Amino acid sequence: MRLLYVAATRAREKLIFTAPVSGNREYRVHLQWLLESRGVREGLIHTVNLTDYSPRFCGKASEKTGKAVEIKPFSTYEHIRYSRIPSKVTATQVGVKSVDDFAEKKSGVDRFLKIPEFAKSGETGKLSGKKKGDAYHKAMELMDFKGDSSQLDLLLNKGKLTAPERNCINNSEIEAFLGSDLCRRINESSEMHKEFPIFCEYSGDDIPDDEEKPFVQGIADLFFIEDGEIVLVDYKTNANTTPEVLREEYEGQLEIYSKALQQMTGLKVKERWLWAFTLGEAVQV
Repeated sequence: MRLLYVAATRAREKLIFTAPVSGNREYRVHLQWLLESRGVREGLIHTVNLTDYSPRFCGKASEKTGKAVEIKPFSTYEHIRYSRIPSKVTATQVGVKSVDDFAEKKSGVDRFLKIPEFAKSGETGKLSGKKKGDAYHKAMELMDFKGDSSQLDLLLNKGKLTAPERNCINNSEIEAFLGSDLCRRINESSEMHKEFPIFCEYSGDDIPDDEEKPFVQGIADLFFIEDGEIVLVDYKTNANTTPEVLREEYEGQLEIYSKALQQMTGLKVKERWLWAFTLGEAVQV
């Protein structure tokens, strides 16, 4: 009923419903609802029974030859893949190598299921997976890079971090970043931006030139200005990884971020870095 209501309330001038009179029971139920509606009874909705319609033998006279030509209404659309590309996608969907065909990773668990009690913010256990990555990103956004890891406890006490978020963040991994040459360059830079929103047109090689391009949106974890050019930094909390794997996995994502930042700021992106917390090192891409 909800789908039928949505479909029936979007037209501005004219709405045409078609439905088979036999076959799928769901179609027959929806059709019966329409036929029994007040709109039909009062003549606001006009019904036509096309008993002789058969798409297999449907023909149309050609204006040039006067001969009937066969119409195949159910033939496969040659470019059906491009019709499935959404008008707006995330940089992760199109840039991360393990995320294929504009579809987000599937964990096999319905993401709309209710969050179990042990996973809620009141629990003091540690987070894992994406939630752990979100916690690290949140901490990096809030921290002063000229300080040390003791800031994490201050953020917890101020309510900026939840107990599960604080517990999953490794102090030594944070200290490794704060003591790195990359962090030194950030602190010495003329300008720094954290969690910078990007929005640009995606012009990948897998989309034909004559097709409408989707827009890509995302969040650049951090970039700073050094000698009038941009240095882009992205945080990764991947476990059991190597610099080579990270480069291969995220090169496309950072390329999209770089193009977007150059379009939005007019500045050249001279370097792209991944900071791998589990490795405790910066990986240039």
